[in-house]
Amino acid sequence: MSIDLNFALLMIDDHINIVKNPWIRFYDSGEATIRIDVIKKLQPYCKNKYPDTKIIFELQTNGYFSKDIACYIRDNFDKIFIF
Repeated sequence: MSIDLNFALLMIDDHINIVKNPWIRFYDSGEATIRIDVIKKLQPYCKNKYPDTKIIFELQTNGYFSKDIACYIRDNFDKIFIF
């Protein structure tokens, strides 16, 4: 089961509006990049809605993903945790 996109957007808005230095970590009990489609919707939302806010994007992963996803991660995440 995946997080509801609208719920995630509301939680992101709350988080960014409450904390001084926001960060968002993507993780899953399995592998977060299985739902890279959702991540690819949430990150641009944050960047477009809050262009003047530095948001730290983190990813917790097992490191098992395609080269295309690896390139996306390289270009869009500040911190990566491989477990």
